Amino acid sequence: MLFFLFLIGRLLPMSFPEDAGRVPDSLLTEDHVYELMFKDLDSARFLLEEMRKRELFPAYELDMYEGDLLYNNGRCSEALPYYQATMEADCVRLVPSRYMDILHRLVSCYDCLSDEKEALEHVELLLSEARKCGDKAMESVALFNLGKMAYYEEDKKKGYGLMLDAVRIMEESRYLYKYDNLRYNYNTLLVLQQKDGLWDEALETLGRLEKVVTAGMGGEPDIDGLAEKELKTLYAQEAIVYWNKGMPEEARRSYEKWKNTAVDYTRDDYLIAPYLYKTGQYEENLRIYKEREAALRAGGDTVSYHMRGVKRALAVTSMATGDFYEAALYFEQLAILNDSLKVQEQRHSALELATLYETHKYELEAEAAENKARLHAYAFYMALATLFLLLVFLFVQSGYMRKISRKNRKLSVFIQELQEYKEELARVQERLEREHQEKESGNSLACPSGVPGGEDEGLDCRQGTGSAKPQDGEEGLRDTRLFEEMDRRVEGQKLYLNPDFSRADLMKLIHVDKNRLAKMMRQQSIPNVVAYINEKRLEHAVRLMRQYPAWKLSVIAEGCGIPNVSTFNRLFKQAYGMTPSEFKKSMMEERSVKDGKETGLTSR
Repeated sequence: MLFFLFLIGRLLPMSFPEDAGRVPDSLLTEDHVYELMFKDLDSARFLLEEMRKRELFPAYELDMYEGDLLYNNGRCSEALPYYQATMEADCVRLVPSRYMDILHRLVSCYDCLSDEKEALEHVELLLSEARKCGDKAMESVALFNLGKMAYYEEDKKKGYGLMLDAVRIMEESRYLYKYDNLRYNYNTLLVLQQKDGLWDEALETLGRLEKVVTAGMGGEPDIDGLAEKELKTLYAQEAIVYWNKGMPEEARRSYEKWKNTAVDYTRDDYLIAPYLYKTGQYEENLRIYKEREAALRAGGDTVSYHMRGVKRALAVTSMATGDFYEAALYFEQLAILNDSLKVQEQRHSALELATLYETHKYELEAEAAENKARLHAYAFYMALATLFLLLVFLFVQSGYMRKISRKNRKLSVFIQELQEYKEELARVQERLEREHQEKESGNSLACPSGVPGGEDEGLDCRQGTGSAKPQDGEEGLRDTRLFEEMDRRVEGQKLYLNPDFSRADLMKLIHVDKNRLAKMMRQQSIPNVVAYINEKRLEHAVRLMRQYPAWKLSVIAEGCGIPNVSTFNRLFKQAYGMTPSEFKKSMMEERSVKDGKETGLTSR
């Protein structure tokens, strides 16, 4: 089955050097791998090996690609381990669409290998998953394979019923690879109908096959050479059906078309064998079936229904040529092969599942009608519930936003009042310090609050040279005085507005080491120097927003020494519990409220 040939364009002539390093990445793609599928399998696998080495794709995808290459070249036993490895990947098992795609591949692989037990198990999994997901295309795939199993277990009526149900479902689907699957389905039905002598049904199926083959690929990608291969298969089927319908001239014309189409593609030549046998071309028939036998052996397909058909055809054709010894050998091999297939052991499980499907089919149709009515009612009530919940949400959200707005206005007022308090406190401290300096102007302090020589010389707070060790209280007092003096210098000169202002600048300003500076900060309940500088910058930002409410935040941020707006927003939110834009908005709202109250008082 050619159901998993993806995204393949026109075949590009290419060759690959033995030195893998010279292969450009542009050739290491899924498209190029599939382009070489039928023309050069070795080069396609070479590309895959390079893709594995360079880790260009996930391992599970590469395993799937390699399985596809081998399967579509008839090497099903080699393809199987790659599909099994793909199935083990979590990103396949946990994604329904991928999971069903690999189940599809595994079912086809086990079918080719005549492993009925595994095929049935995977068909059950695929059917269950497809119904759970409502995937009609995958349900069709599962039912068609289920019908084939029932047919080969001699319940042909049930088998045909399931396969025709599957075809109907696939015809009604919008599956991307619908026509690819329909071509496989019609070809399979033709083989079985020919086997059973259902020539009228076969002629009808042939008409359907001709429509999908000549209609192009539908929504599927164009695969190089695939159209000719499908036409060759169609001509083979036409020749057989026309001959058996008593239309020898039409059969001969179809046979001539078959000979002149896709001459290099011989893998499916065995399809023309019944026509060759009917027209007495026994030697050509033997050649084709021996090539088919060799191909099945090369692919590890030695114990299967396919091999059984080949052995039977070789035996019958050998008898027709008069080679009874060769025919006896093939009949003996056929008997052994029939034994190995153990058809009877698989009958019960497949028929049981097929019966279960038929029973459920009518129940499902009734249940579908009931569910449709229930679904309309659910949809109506869900719409009402959704509308109600939306209204409740909008009401709650509106109340919440009003609450946040009131909280922000109060917080904005608190921030402004706090800043006014700090400014007033600074003025009081400055006045008290001046009065203290006037009283103590005649005294010499170990760490003077003012330094001769001006501000450019910095503050000299180094330890005196006397041998007496200062008491802890005295040292703490000096640290406090020194911090206050430093704070006045920083605030007065607005040193914090320099974005590069740092701890080193503070240490240089008051001539202390980093340990002493850190101790001073802790004494003032300040975590560190960075927090101290940022606090100054944010206080300045608040002043700017109060004074210039129309300024943009980027200008405010740069004006307070924090040029990065995102950093400014983050620090402001950490410090004040609201963003700068929220502060500005709340401040303006509070001013509007105040202005409204004043206007109201004036009017009265």
